[in-house]
Amino acid sequence: MSRILLNGAGHGGKDVGAIACDKSYEKTYNLKLCKAVHERVSPYLGTNARILRTGDTFIEISDRCKIADKMAPVYWFEWHHNAFNKKARGIEILTSNFTAQKNKDFASYLCKGYSKLMGIPNRGAQVKLNSAGRDHYGVHRLSGKDTTVFIVEPLFIDNPEDFEILTDANYIDKTADFFAYNILQGLFGIEMKKDPTKSDYIWQVQTGAFGIEANAKKQAADLTKLGYKPIIKKVKNT
Repeated sequence: MSRILLNGAGHGGKDVGAIACDKSYEKTYNLKLCKAVHERVSPYLGTNARILRTGDTFIEISDRCKIADKMAPVYWFEWHHNAFNKKARGIEILTSNFTAQKNKDFASYLCKGYSKLMGIPNRGAQVKLNSAGRDHYGVHRLSGKDTTVFIVEPLFIDNPEDFEILTDANYIDKTADFFAYNILQGLFGIEMKKDPTKSDYIWQVQTGAFGIEANAKKQAADLTKLGYKPIIKKVKNT
C-alpha cells in the first residue's frame, strides 16, 4: 500500500495567524515553508506527495480534515510559526494524544536536530489537551484514525531573536532542507542526495607560514600536543 505524505500550511486568507515583530503575518511564512518542503519531497515520492493548498486561501479546519481524509495520508505535516509573550522561543512539534510512541519519538528527534542546526531552544514534542481531556487542536481531533498529524512550530515570530533567524535570506531553504531530508529518511527510508546538516565547504585555519621546513614541523608538533590535527602543505613561495 502506498504511503502518502501531506503538507499543509496553517491559517491562510482571512486567518492571518500570529503577528511577527515587524507586524507581518504568520500565514505568509507558513505557506512559503510548506511549499518549499513539498517541492523537496516530491521528486522522491511522486504522486504520493500531496499539498493541501498552494495559495493564500482560507480553509476551515473541518473542511481541511475532509480534504485530507480523501487523500488518506499516513503522515500529515501542518506548518506553523509560534507566538506567545515575545520572550518564548525555539522549536516545538505538537502531536495527538493518540500518536504512536515511535512517531512521538520521531517528533522529538526532529526538534533536537533542528534546535542544534539553528542554535535555538528545544521545546520538544508536546501533546496539548483541552479542558475535556481531548486533543486541543482540531486537526488532531478531526483527522482520520490512520493519519499521524505533526504540527510543526519552528520558531516564535514575536521573539526578536527568533525573528532575526526567520528573516534571514536562507531561513526557508535551510529549514525546508532539514525537514525534507529527515522526513524522507526517517519515515520513508529514502535518502536525499544532500544531507542539510553537512556544509558544501570547510574552513581552513592557518597558524603559521615558514621558510624553513624544520620550523613548520616544530609548529605542527606543538599543535599536536595541544590536541589539534595540523596539516603541513608545501606551496610555491611567490
